[in-house]
Amino acid sequence: MITGSLTTGCRLEIELTATDIREPIWRYAEMVEQSPDQVVAREHGQTLIKKESLPNARYIRLSFLTDFPDIICIQQCFGLFPGLSLEEALARESDEAPFVRKAWLDEHSIHAIWEGFHLDQFPISWKNLLAVLHELGAITFQDMLGLHPDTFPAISAELLPLFSKIQK
Repeated sequence: MITGSLTTGCRLEIELTATDIREPIWRYAEMVEQSPDQVVAREHGQTLIKKESLPNARYIRLSFLTDFPDIICIQQCFGLFPGLSLEEALARESDEAPFVRKAWLDEHSIHAIWEGFHLDQFPISWKNLLAVLHELGAITFQDMLGLHPDTFPAISAELLPLFSKIQK
């Protein structure tokens, strides 16, 4: 018997920026950690969420076993401008505009990441991510590769059948 496998080196990372965007992600992570499914998963030596510190201790990677992208953001305890829009932060610290812009963006951005076979889950996990973030209202998307993230579901719908044909 001959077996084969395909490992894709593809990575899709979308930066999402909005005031206090980390808050619903942390609430979702806490809900997953406290769910009855998490108790069952622990009993079987797994977890539904894994928290991985990154080389810069301010940042963390949250990896979910369910249909949700990996999230990279700064830790909950960090931040200088909670609850402030960028305009309010700049007005408060007008002498330090470049620092304020960078610090605000770090605090109010998340990176949603799909890698390798997780790209197969993109349409579902994208919708799940937007559902969790829905309470925020409008989100400013950063353009990636010249494409707006609203176009990614349509693109993935065209690309994913290609991956499924290759895997068979």
